[in-house]
Amino acid sequence: MEEKTTNIKLEPQPISEVEIDSNHLATIMYKNNLAIYVMVVISIILIITLNIWGVIFGILLLAVCLFVIFKIKDYKCFEIYQDAILIYSDKKDDTVIKINYHDIKEWTVNNKQQGSNGIILILNDGRTIAKETFQINKAYNHLSKVMEEKESRVIELNKLRNEKITLENPFKSKKKK
Repeated sequence: MEEKTTNIKLEPQPISEVEIDSNHLATIMYKNNLAIYVMVVISIILIITLNIWGVIFGILLLAVCLFVIFKIKDYKCFEIYQDAILIYSDKKDDTVIKINYHDIKEWTVNNKQQGSNGIILILNDGRTIAKETFQINKAYNHLSKVMEEKESRVIELNKLRNEKITLENPFKSKKKK
């Protein structure tokens, strides 16, 4: 299947001017608030235990959680619809780039233990868009529902399935002529 390599418009536009004709599936934010609040509960439980190491660790964990809650800004990264994805600007919550799924050649998640986590979109014209988020699992689940066949891992597996593999038995003796 040949994809058209048309020049895809990636102009930021106000959210009020974007036309979406399909169902809203998910909003992906920058911070994973559920995980943060679970850590707050765990830190409070550690403090209540009155074990000296539990109290010390609980206070440190609570301090980190409160720092993340109050000092790190949470903003919309994506909105996933049935036929398009809206990518929000880091600077303004009302400016988006709309990308239709037929303009995306391939996508993958960048899930690292340290460093940036995010979604990488490769467009049909060769351009790459990367957007960081800590809600990587939620983004992956929703994108795999609407664009499973365009995920990098699935594309690679399909290539491997189509390759002809010949196996030889290394223990089988070769016949001498």
